[in-house]
Amino acid sequence: MNLKRKSILILRALSLLCLLAICLIAFVFSNESSQKSNDQSSSAAQSLAQAAIENYHDLSERHKALLTDQLNTSLRKGAHAAEFALMGICAALFALTFLPAEPKEGMQASGKKRKALQSQALIWLAALFCLLYAVSDEVHQFFVPGRACLLSDIVLDSLSALSGILFIWGLFVALERRKNEKRTA
Repeated sequence: MNLKRKSILILRALSLLCLLAICLIAFVFSNESSQKSNDQSSSAAQSLAQAAIENYHDLSERHKALLTDQLNTSLRKGAHAAEFALMGICAALFALTFLPAEPKEGMQASGKKRKALQSQALIWLAALFCLLYAVSDEVHQFFVPGRACLLSDIVLDSLSALSGILFIWGLFVALERRKNEKRTA
C-alpha cells in the first residue's frame, strides 16, 4: 500500500471517529432536560459576563439577569452552530476520502469532469447526512422533558453544517486547482 493511500485511510478513520464523537456529544446534550441544559449555559453566561464586564458587580440584579439571559441565548445558539459546523467539516472530510484514486498523467478533460462530479455528489451526501442528523436531533428533543422540536433549530443546525461543508469544499477545490496548475506548468 502506497503512502498516499495509507494517508487517505488514516484521514477517513480520523474523520469518521470525529464525526461519531460529535454526533454522540450532540445526542448527550440533547438528552438533557431543559432545566439542566439552561442551568449549565446560564452559569457559563454569568461567568463570562463577570469576566468580560468590568463593573458587572455594580449593575442592578435586573440588569445582570437581562445580560445573563442575552448571553445565555447567544452561547446556546453559538454552541449549536459550532457543533454542527464541526459536524459538517468531519462529514465532508469523510465523504471526500471516497474519491477514486488519482487518475493517470495526461488525463483527459472528461476524467477531470467526472472527478468533479463525483466530489460534488460526495459533498451532497455529507450535507444530506448533516440535515438528517439535525432533523433527528430535534425529533429526539421532542421526547425530552421540557425540550421542543423547533424548525428554527433545524435551519440553524443545517446552515451551520453547510458552512463547515463549504469550508472543506472550498479547500478541496483550491487544492485541486493548484494541483492541476502544477501539472500543466
